[in-house]
Amino acid sequence: MKKYLTIIILFLTVQANAQSSLKGKVNSGKELLVGANVFIKNTYDGGSTNSNGEFKFSTTEKGVVVLVVTCIGYELYEKQIDLNAKEITLNISLIEKPNELNTVTITAGTFESGADIKKAMILSSLDIATTAGAEADIYSAIQTLPGAQAANQEEGLFVRGGAASETKTLFDGLWVQKPFMNDMPNVSQRGRFSAFEFKGTTFSSGAYSAQYGQALSSVLILDSKDLADNTTSDIGVMTAGLTAGYTKRFKNSSMNVNASYFNLKPSNTVVPQNLDWLEDPNSISLGGNYRVKTSQTGILKIFNSTTQNKMKLRRENLDPINTKMLIDNDDRTSYTNITYQEYLNDDWKLNIGYAMNLQENVFKLDTNVLNRNDYLHQARIGVNGYINKKLQAKFGVESLNQWKEEKYNNFRNRFEEKLSAGYAEFDYYFTYKVVLRAGARAEYSQKLNQFAIVPRISVAYKQNKLHQYSVAYGQFVQSPVDGYMMLANNIKFEQAEHYLANYQFQTEKYILRVEAYRKNYTDLVRENSINNTYTNNGNGYAQGFDIFWRDRKTIKRGDYWISYSYLDTKRIFRDYPTLARPTFAATHTFNIVYKEYIPKIQTQIAATYTFASGRTYRNPNATEFLSNYTKAYHNLSINASYLTSIKSHFTVLFLSIGNVFGIENEFGYEYSNDGSRRRAIEPNAPRSIFIGIFISIGDDNVLN
Repeated sequence: MKKYLTIIILFLTVQANAQSSLKGKVNSGKELLVGANVFIKNTYDGGSTNSNGEFKFSTTEKGVVVLVVTCIGYELYEKQIDLNAKEITLNISLIEKPNELNTVTITAGTFESGADIKKAMILSSLDIATTAGAEADIYSAIQTLPGAQAANQEEGLFVRGGAASETKTLFDGLWVQKPFMNDMPNVSQRGRFSAFEFKGTTFSSGAYSAQYGQALSSVLILDSKDLADNTTSDIGVMTAGLTAGYTKRFKNSSMNVNASYFNLKPSNTVVPQNLDWLEDPNSISLGGNYRVKTSQTGILKIFNSTTQNKMKLRRENLDPINTKMLIDNDDRTSYTNITYQEYLNDDWKLNIGYAMNLQENVFKLDTNVLNRNDYLHQARIGVNGYINKKLQAKFGVESLNQWKEEKYNNFRNRFEEKLSAGYAEFDYYFTYKVVLRAGARAEYSQKLNQFAIVPRISVAYKQNKLHQYSVAYGQFVQSPVDGYMMLANNIKFEQAEHYLANYQFQTEKYILRVEAYRKNYTDLVRENSINNTYTNNGNGYAQGFDIFWRDRKTIKRGDYWISYSYLDTKRIFRDYPTLARPTFAATHTFNIVYKEYIPKIQTQIAATYTFASGRTYRNPNATEFLSNYTKAYHNLSINASYLTSIKSHFTVLFLSIGNVFGIENEFGYEYSNDGSRRRAIEPNAPRSIFIGIFISIGDDNVLN
């Protein structure tokens, strides 16, 4: 027995002498980590750190092995060590793993929304649809965000002192040449697309990505949804018209067809109008989409929307007095968008797109007739992905071909444009707290015979999960508006520089943004009406700051946001004789939007109040150009959505009242030729009323 006991003791002694002991601490660079797992790869030898971040264990492995350390929220740590049957002491630092809550992102000049609630999205599709006063219009809802001005008398997004033509709308990265309904002088128009068509919306108020160009002020980027969730039918009956749609969901694809007819005659009859309508605004739209998964990671999307708009009215003439002017507008537009996305491997994604914009317009002013035909085709290809864990890249090229013709009575003008562009952009993460975005865009215009390279750069620092700071700089070029492209031969790109500084506080329920900016404009086109010449010697600036606060927690079942913008801007461009504040720029803009759901009556109520200080207008009797201001703009709008069912089909009853108190807002004045008479530019009506019922008939079956 003693013999065997001696052998056992001798064996254990040899084994103990053959073991290596590992000990040490695991930290994050700032603090010791508790509960980190430390072990030898492909073995059971290891342990966890205690409350002091310490670990200790032994192993019988020999030679060179791989030590592995894992901890929730941190990158995997691996290191080769040489086991030499002695005690090894280690001090290990882990790198925090990037995630949507603690990773820095570029926020300067950008408002993003999407389906991921953890990103504390700014505006979702439902937000847009239920914002009082917007009446489910994307552009009207965007105007409640800081940086955007209320477009009361003309269509478009006016951003930080920029004209409407300086903001571009992109559908899956491709231009929408005419994103609004039929245009009419001094009458604002709705956007053409439904908010529910898109899974994400990005509104950039400045210094946007090098991926996009031809916009001096802003871009609105709309990302369409992928496959539909299920098969549904939708019907809408409104005071303004009818809508119907059918969506079919298959196993790997979905299809949608929709149609709408709008006519404002019923509502215009009930609500007194400031305009003498001969044919109230009406439109017919047909559209649809087809989306198919081409592989586990690939998807093909095809979209089309075709619309015909008509309206006709009479307006009192100022010259000659006591006469009326006939205005008749007939507009047909078609937009087709085809995109394909596919992952080439785990790190790189391919994006290919093509868009076709067609517009035919007949505008009559008494006996004068203006015919406009506009055709625009765009193709785009790009790749984006990871060069390594810290470096992301985007590369792409695009080609745009446009042909436009205008015929005014017996005068005819036309132009053709071929625009080529390429871009490269990189995001480098120094740490999960600091990211640098640098890129450049190259553009060549055949019509202008000009080549330009414009850089963009942004830096963001995330102090912690709640606080982030960003700065950005960018150069931008844009071809002059189509009217100048037709008439002038020696003009070139207009240019702008953006400087931005941004602070953002963000949780899942709160968001606060404060942003200051400066824009410098150069090479703006000026016209000399005396000798019909055009030059690029215009310039200007815009500077100010924006504040945005959203709170979805303080009020039970309530949600509100507040935005304020201060804008100081002057320009000399178009036919301006001197530097002046443009007519589309208000110094102060304030919005407060409130929504609350009341379960007892299954109703959501909403209200929006908008204030804007007075804007300049042209007064031929004034001694200084654009020295007169309109009175301040006020608007309170409300809506209510009652949720119910009709024969088990989900139903929404909707009521909206715009400008509840009927405040007489004025957007400017028109003068007679001698300046002795004037007329205020006013809304179509003192208030608007919209009533609708929407029924969704659907099931959750996915067909094979």
